[in-house]
Amino acid sequence: MFQQNLASTLNESELIKISESKVAVVRSLWHQHITRKSLDTVINLARKYHIKQLQVYECVGAYEIPYTVKFILEKNQQPYDGIIVISCIIKGETDHYFFIAHSVINTLLQISVNYLTPLTISIITTENEQQALRRAIPSATNAFIALAKLMALHPTTININNHTN
Repeated sequence: MFQQNLASTLNESELIKISESKVAVVRSLWHQHITRKSLDTVINLARKYHIKQLQVYECVGAYEIPYTVKFILEKNQQPYDGIIVISCIIKGETDHYFFIAHSVINTLLQISVNYLTPLTISIITTENEQQALRRAIPSATNAFIALAKLMALHPTTININNHTN
């Protein structure tokens, strides 16, 4: 149900760009029944919008994601047009999940900016498994949409003389 509005969310140039793209997905295997649901969503969207190539890399947990992404960017002979990261971090008895999520997301931001590679995240951070399961599909769909928009990034011209707020 959530995916049905995707075509109306992306404009024609974004749909064309995504269909011509080579995309990598980095998925952590911690809470894999949840990250599998997100991965299935991305795979279904890739099929539906005819992505040229989708390659999946898997790592143990969220903490290993930045290394995996950097490895892909530095060691791959044919660069990817974009990367989607899928992970799930559920709060335990301590604040450990906060520190992991914070460091992973900040590191991914730096990698994306330093390599000028569109990178979007579907890193679900919740207090329990039920919340994570509910967010798996919407989070992955949002990451797919954001990646299409980043890959087709182009300026919009606004006539400032006729522009109203």
